Amino acid sequence: MLLDEKEAFFKRVQDRVVFSRGSAASDPVDVMVRFSELAPNFILGEIPGTNATHATLEPVFNEKSDAFYCKMESVFPSGPARLASSTVWFRSISRRGWNEPQPADEPLHIVGEFECAELLIDERNLRRDLELRSRSITFYLPEGGLLWGDASQRLDFQAFTLRPSGDEDIDPGIECLFTMKGTPCLIYDRTERTSTRTLSCILPTLVCSTKEPEEEYSDDAFHADARRLVDDVLLLASLACRRVIRWHRYNSFGRHGQQTLVRSIRLRSQPSDRTYVPELPVALYRFHDFVRLAIPKLRELREQDLDLQMPLLYMVGSHETTIIDEKLSYAVLCIERLVDLYARSRKLDRIVPAKFFDAIRRRLTREIDDALQSIAASDLRRPSAEATELMREKLMELNRPPFWTILSGLLDTYGVPWKDLYPAGIERPTFISTRNKFIHSSKEPSYKHLLRESKRVQVICERILFRMLGWEEPRGPLRATLQWLARPEEEA
Repeated sequence: MLLDEKEAFFKRVQDRVVFSRGSAASDPVDVMVRFSELAPNFILGEIPGTNATHATLEPVFNEKSDAFYCKMESVFPSGPARLASSTVWFRSISRRGWNEPQPADEPLHIVGEFECAELLIDERNLRRDLELRSRSITFYLPEGGLLWGDASQRLDFQAFTLRPSGDEDIDPGIECLFTMKGTPCLIYDRTERTSTRTLSCILPTLVCSTKEPEEEYSDDAFHADARRLVDDVLLLASLACRRVIRWHRYNSFGRHGQQTLVRSIRLRSQPSDRTYVPELPVALYRFHDFVRLAIPKLRELREQDLDLQMPLLYMVGSHETTIIDEKLSYAVLCIERLVDLYARSRKLDRIVPAKFFDAIRRRLTREIDDALQSIAASDLRRPSAEATELMREKLMELNRPPFWTILSGLLDTYGVPWKDLYPAGIERPTFISTRNKFIHSSKEPSYKHLLRESKRVQVICERILFRMLGWEEPRGPLRATLQWLARPEEEA
């Protein structure tokens, strides 16, 4: 139960709320919700009550509408912690006993358990008007920090280098109505067993602040703009340090008080333990320069229908996993998405226009049908009409350019080299044939071959991504790695 002994760095909040889904809604019920202040974790809730509480929740639990999630809203117009969420998933609800009547003084028990994908804790009072010079939003990142010596006084995280004595301004390279700073934040707590001892942990945070008046720049607009920019910065940070970095909660403070948004996100366990810092494509101390150049380019590409979010996440996923099949799969997904984005943006996804190919396809279908009619049914092993239909479906592939044709155009457009990753004399990357065998057949290449090919695809994808983002100086593989990749297969 969430009312059990308090766990360090986990916060508990209580409220009276109404659950709803589709046309069903419950009466007001009490809830208790627990979430982590340090890391992305499950946001768990419990509903104490009686069988009467179960009766009011049952219609919501059994509602058959298309909505997967339930909604939860506080019944209080103001209060210390009003809870709201539109992404509530009931784990279970239960009642005490069978159908026999319960006494009037029926004891409380846990009637329901639920999870929230996001939870809003609103502590604002709209009748209160604090005199503030600025409004701010603090985004908490789920990473621990280490203080490297008293002399240096620096906190090195996976994508940020911060000094406790002062904040680090982050210039996004675009015009904003707010500023952004990276700063370490001390989180402290104590448990019931250690009530005389304070526990603490340092987290990196991104703080967005604005001095624009609320009448000209509303809280909703400020929250949306800050959240969008922070998401872009952390997407670039993920690429730079080869692990997914996402914020798991933010605190917003304005003239009416404070709001907290907590979200449950899934991250792989401790991938940074395997990170070799000298091999990262962007040095930590140059990350701010990378952001200033890449944010405008990232948004410009997005406006041109070249959204790099999925290729970036595939690339990071390839580095995070330790399973070689997954490494190659994620890397191949990344390069497939990049090639597709490039082909669509340059209108290279078809060899001839569709209206001309339709006529060609109809003509080829007639030729195939005539050819199949001349073959004996016993030799075909299926009716000729069925064979014609199956071949007709494959004809659409004829108008799709070969993968290497589009990829070579992409590499040439951004000036991305690849021959240094192979032995001399290779005219076409061998990972293309490896990709075809790996995805379209049951043959299992050797572990060594998959390891080399996955590394090659990773390097090529990173070179493409950084060039597209305007960063001309990504650090490449170490010399020893390049020598290993360029060695003939039988010698490696």
